[in-house]
Parts: sequence; C-alpha cells; structure tokens
Amino acid sequence: MPIRTGAERAVEGIHEVLRRRERATADLVTVRVVGRNEDGTTQVQRLDGECVQRGCADNRGEGETFQHPRQPCFSPATGTTGVALLSQRGAAAVLWVERLDPPDLPAGAALQVQVHGRGFKEETRFEFLRPGTIDVNPDVEITGQELISSEQVTLDVLVAAGAELVRNAPIAYDNPGAAF
Repeated sequence: MPIRTGAERAVEGIHEVLRRRERATADLVTVRVVGRNEDGTTQVQRLDGECVQRGCADNRGEGETFQHPRQPCFSPATGTTGVALLSQRGAAAVLWVERLDPPDLPAGAALQVQVHGRGFKEETRFEFLRPGTIDVNPDVEITGQELISSEQVTLDVLVAAGAELVRNAPIAYDNPGAAF
C-alpha cells in the first residue's frame, strides 16, 4: 500500500464530503413559497417549472425559496399536487397532473384538453379552478372525459362565451374512493 501525503488525504476527504453532499441533495429541488393551503401546508413552485404543488406543513413565508424534496410530502387525506388538488388518498396511490395541452382556455371555446400526469383511472375526476383560488370555475365545463392511459386523459371542455381567457388553466383532480 503506497504512503499517502497529507495533501492526498485532504483531497480524498474533500471528495468524500462532496459525494455525501451529492447523495444528501439528489432528491431535492429549489422551490419558492407562493401561498398556503387551508390545512397549513405550503403551496410551492419549482424554480425550473410552472406548476404549483402542495408542500409540507412548515413555517416558511410567501416568497421564500428553499430546498424541497423532489417527491411530494404525504400526509393522510391532505395530498400532493401537480397543479392544484381536491384531495389525495395517501402515499400508495400516486396521482398528479404534469401538464395540460393546450394550457390556455379561450372564451367561447369548445375544445379537447389532453391531461398528462400519473395515476389516472376511470373514476378520476377533474375540475377547472378560478385562477389563484381553490374555487371551481363555473365558466369552464367538462362535458366528457376519456381515459387514454394511466398517464393521459382527454377532457371535452366548454368555456363560457363571456369568460376571461384562462392562461395555464389551474385544475383540481381526485381519485375518489382510493384507499389510505
């Protein structure tokens, strides 16, 4: 075994610290707090994304940025989000919306919206929300729904003629009856 100098041992020590740091942060992403849910959990947005998701219950303030687990925080009957949510039924049933295509809903439109994500079933329900709220948007009606796969659903959507353009339409979703 060759004799190592002090400098070589120091470099090995630094490499080990860096490897440990990389392993410890591999599952973290930088997010910004954009609001708070009624149950006290934060609404966070990844700095490299557009979707708002449910964060963990903590005391961080709006506008604060921090490292957040890549996988959402799970707590019974509260849930995780891709954009917005009605509820999520525990860690075993993963359900989220990644994106909508098209993301904007113009007034008076009758269109098909492709919902991309995970965990979709025949019984998965969707509702469009008023921007910036958790209230159902009465100007956007889902008239039909077709499950393409567990990762894609097609929604037939009617937008009221007098509605404002809904950009990056917020959507709530749920798998009713999913087990805890």
